[in-house]
Amino acid sequence: MNEIRADVTPQFGFPTLLCSNGKVWEPVPSWTDFYLRLGCIASQFRSNDRRLVITAATPTRSFAASFAALGVIQASLAAEQVQAEDYFETLCSLEKGTPLMMKAGKSIVRVFVEGTVEQKYGNKTEKLLKVYRSAKKKMVGPTYVAIARGSANVLARIAGDQTRLSNFSVGRKVAGHSRFISEYAGDHDSSHFLMSPKLDCAIVGIGTMLRREIYDLRLACKRDEKISEGSLNDILLVKKFSVATGIYHADVFKPIGLSRLPAETTDAVVIFDGANAFLNCRNNFLSKSWVVLLDRTEPNFELAAQTVNQERARGDGCSNIDDLKKLVPPGVEASAFEVNR
Repeated sequence: MNEIRADVTPQFGFPTLLCSNGKVWEPVPSWTDFYLRLGCIASQFRSNDRRLVITAATPTRSFAASFAALGVIQASLAAEQVQAEDYFETLCSLEKGTPLMMKAGKSIVRVFVEGTVEQKYGNKTEKLLKVYRSAKKKMVGPTYVAIARGSANVLARIAGDQTRLSNFSVGRKVAGHSRFISEYAGDHDSSHFLMSPKLDCAIVGIGTMLRREIYDLRLACKRDEKISEGSLNDILLVKKFSVATGIYHADVFKPIGLSRLPAETTDAVVIFDGANAFLNCRNNFLSKSWVVLLDRTEPNFELAAQTVNQERARGDGCSNIDDLKKLVPPGVEASAFEVNR
């Protein structure tokens, strides 16, 4: 059974991931902090007319894109907590009869907005959102549920691939998610994240290599003296690797033959895993923020680096790189700049 080293400290509000040498759980190498932060910065960038380009020339591609993607997802999970207050009010402002989906036990059911009600608790009054589920039998009336502000994450707007959700209270069974993401998220409420498919991160790279890093490799995290095991995919929820659940927040695209992209990539951060991915597919993502990871050992590294320099020549510097510089690992060169969409 694996033991754990004592020198494990949290980062970005999430616990440090651990890898095993066969006997002891050890923190993943410190250079992964750089790629986590890189992904966080790209995800947090907001501009209506500008996009961010972050580049890193690395000695090897191994795990760079995977941990950059984890940084994107960390930022997405953290952002949900900041927006939780506004999210409840947004739901309350919906018109009566608006359909939503609600997680009920191991099922997801369709519910409809009824309106808001107020509940008194002593001297305090709490605002609740009232929703209802239609009964399957015509002789039975609808079932009403009052949702408190702190429980709003059990509700989500209905996405395009959930339009076939049952109108009735029986609902649709959904495959369970690994407990690893809940343990990893900790105080970050992951319930809404695990209900609503949304592409936060698009990785352009070789699927078999990324699968080994994201899906196959076993990792762990420690929280409250408890060790939980899982994989990066339990957190990233890559669409290509998460068919059973139907919930995803990342996906992998081939670095060749990419001609048409789904509309869901609109707000996604795009990570190019290697020179060929960048050279072949960059024009498919001209409106997105980029993370460009170039392996110095690749045959097309020099050409990709020249192409990045051409992009930089028509852009402006970015101050976001300043706090990233102290994390740059030996042998890695990084830069960041903004360009017009």
